[in-house]
Amino acid sequence: FNVARPYMYAHNSSNSNFTHYNQPMAHPLGANFYEAVGILRYQIIKPLNITGRLIYAIKGADTTGTNFGGDVFMPSVNQNFGLNVYQEFGNTITQGVKQNIFMLNLIVSYQIKHNMYVDVNTLFRNVSSTYNPFDKNVLLINMGFRWNIPYRTFEF
Repeated sequence: FNVARPYMYAHNSSNSNFTHYNQPMAHPLGANFYEAVGILRYQIIKPLNITGRLIYAIKGADTTGTNFGGDVFMPSVNQNFGLNVYQEFGNTITQGVKQNIFMLNLIVSYQIKHNMYVDVNTLFRNVSSTYNPFDKNVLLINMGFRWNIPYRTFEF
């Protein structure tokens, strides 16, 4: 379970926020969210592994003209950039446009020989919100071959 308050990794200057190479360093969602993560691994037979990941998050997204604290690149105080901070005190987690993010990832890995694997990965991601332009559905299916390398996951 992960929680990040609004404006948590932001700063007055975009040079001082908690990012590196235009990516948030602490969490891919930035700030202003709740998240629950579940991972289940099962080995049916010796060379066959199945891994399932379920991630559910509730995030407060920013809107045009108002910074609700979800974007770590926006300043955390009111400045003359055309984007106003929602409020200085009394902020609540998931303020702004509420987004429900559901992600399901299923990986089937089969070991052909010692340290040689064939992987099939299926990823489904759904984002639904009270503001329709933020809604998205993604389905990715891929297959790969690994030789003496651990499997890497990129959740977002």
